[in-house]
Formats: sequence, C-alpha cells, structure tokens
Amino acid sequence: MMEASLKDIVYYDDEELDKYQGRPSDSYDSHETEEFAEVLYSLRKDEVKDWGRSLVLRNINLPDGLKDDYIMLSEGMLGFDTNQFPHPIPITRRVCIHPD
Repeated sequence: MMEASLKDIVYYDDEELDKYQGRPSDSYDSHETEEFAEVLYSLRKDEVKDWGRSLVLRNINLPDGLKDDYIMLSEGMLGFDTNQFPHPIPITRRVCIHPD
C-alpha cells in the first residue's frame, strides 16, 4: 500500500465516482452500483488492478455486488468475453493521470 500511495492517481474517465468517497461498500443502491459496473466492464484486462488501486487512493469503496467480478477479472479467472458479463461492454474509457 505504501508504494501505491506514492504514485499519481490515475482516472479511467470515472471522475463521477469521486462523489462516493468514504461510502461503505454495502450502502450502494442498484443505480449507483451500475455506475461502477459501467467502468469495470469497460476496462481492458491490464487496467483492472490499476483501477482498483485508483479507487483505494481516492478512498472509494467498490460496491459489494461487484467485488466478486472485480476479483475474478483482476486474477484472470473471468475472461473478457462479452457473453460472460451481465452488461454490454462499452468502448474502453480514456485514462487520465492526476497528480496528488
């Protein structure tokens, strides 16, 4: 975690999630969870763990309903085949680096 805190925060065109800073992971409704899902399912395989790091650095908790998918994606246990996701995968989002 120490190393992660030394890096710049990387945004994945997900600045809208900053409004959830400090929220408990079990407090999101289905609409709010969908906002996270749209980002998660749009990421490339090599971006998933970095996105999780970005959320941690921004003090944003991933909704409980997406944690299993996040773990499976980040560990390569779930493929990036659109038939495996509950939502269509949009075009990969733009990545922006914001210094602390």
